[in-house]
Amino acid sequence: MAKFMFWGGVLFFFVFFFAGNPFGFGQDLKTDRIFPLPLSVYQNKPGQDLQSLLLSRIEQEPFNLVASLIFMLALIHTFASGLILRLAKRLQTKEFQQNAENPAEQQGEAVKKSSQKLSVKVATLHLFGEIEIVFALWAAILGAFFVYFINWASFLSYLENQVSFTEPVFVVVIMAVCSTRPIQNFSERLLKKVSGVFARLFKTKMGAFWFVTLFFGSFLGSLITEPAAVTIVALMLGQYFFPYTQNQKLKYFTLAVFLLNISLGGTLTHFSAPPIFIVAETWGITTPYIFEQIGLRSLGVVFFVTLLGLGIFYKEFKKIDQQSDWQKKKSKPVPLWLILVHLLFIAWIVFNAHHPVVFVATFLFFLGFLEATQTYQNRLDLKGPLLIGLFLAGLVVHGGLQSWWLEPLLGDVGKTQTFFTAIFLTSFNDNAAVTYLASLLPDFSVNLRLAVLSGAMVGGGLTVMANAPNPTAFNLLARYFPGQRIGHFRFFLYAVPLMLVAVCFFLISF
Repeated sequence: MAKFMFWGGVLFFFVFFFAGNPFGFGQDLKTDRIFPLPLSVYQNKPGQDLQSLLLSRIEQEPFNLVASLIFMLALIHTFASGLILRLAKRLQTKEFQQNAENPAEQQGEAVKKSSQKLSVKVATLHLFGEIEIVFALWAAILGAFFVYFINWASFLSYLENQVSFTEPVFVVVIMAVCSTRPIQNFSERLLKKVSGVFARLFKTKMGAFWFVTLFFGSFLGSLITEPAAVTIVALMLGQYFFPYTQNQKLKYFTLAVFLLNISLGGTLTHFSAPPIFIVAETWGITTPYIFEQIGLRSLGVVFFVTLLGLGIFYKEFKKIDQQSDWQKKKSKPVPLWLILVHLLFIAWIVFNAHHPVVFVATFLFFLGFLEATQTYQNRLDLKGPLLIGLFLAGLVVHGGLQSWWLEPLLGDVGKTQTFFTAIFLTSFNDNAAVTYLASLLPDFSVNLRLAVLSGAMVGGGLTVMANAPNPTAFNLLARYFPGQRIGHFRFFLYAVPLMLVAVCFFLISF
């Protein structure tokens, strides 16, 4: 049956792409076309409702529908990735049991060895179950349809001129630098000293460490950018918190608080959080302005939800204090001068975060520096950073083609409705894309701008694709969850109540 479906799919692909165009798209393939069309090009009729407006835009550019359908399939695939991976593991176990020569081989070390020899079917399911490659996989499918319906030159023009891969590349670089042993050693020293002060107040060492890491660590995003902050905090939680608790409720709650705090933690300055920085010049946003309008509310939300978590799981934190010696765990010492050099590398990379030529060249030099100081370094694993970069690159490729339907949803509506619309859109699209699209609207008032920014930051912790640093946290912390997978729907259920708390804080001052 599987072979029949495979060869049937190949036959359909051949007929569809080589025997003609049954849907009538792409009749002008020999001429260069601009896609996506600028929003100003669409001929909108006065008084159109949302449905007729979208249908009109599909009629003017039919490929809009194709691109958005592919994006929708990618979203469905994202949420189904856990199910696909569980299916792959069951099939792998079944195949091993069928191929085992005797019952004894079905247990123990033989099972581990068998995992290295996957059939094509199992390996394919494993590939489709890895969330980091979902958007890149569907971006390749999008590219094939783009080339067929429009042309290759237009696709290259879209990738080179209308899509920015600066952020994905920056995330790879900063995540790799922040995961080095000297930076982890510095973060450990700092967080432990601060948490020691709070431990006397809270009467729990683990609770104090948890609070300090999630509260103060999150606001590092306003100084060293969100991707750098999420890497450092995730590594600290992974080393000193997650291994010492088996309480799944606490783990999911911690992850939900972490991602909400990271999203809001970048609002103290105008240059660190992508959703703010990308519109800062267009809207004239400065650090004092964003701190007063959004940053102060963010401080309140982060403090409240983190303190709330400490109260809810206080007994669990006390139990961890009694049953483990985590506070005595120390990493291998690193010379102070080496820590300072690493901090200078981070500062320089962050300062040039929007100049890939500079920070990529700096990273290459940094790799050479790691080799020279390998006595005080751990092995640099680039697999995680590269997978996260691939995830974000695929997301921005899809996101750039969704403006035709996102823009009307952020149109002429009230402040409160714009706020909730931004939250909704952010839940399945990078919040930077949402604020950028809002900046394209010609008559967007100051109140609506603040509403979009607030909604984008509040919704940044709802899903893995809501905020650019979120995949980093999922990638670094997944190993501490059952099956080394984070349930996306279960995470969403924990994230929604925290988001509603943030909504209340922001609506009170609207």
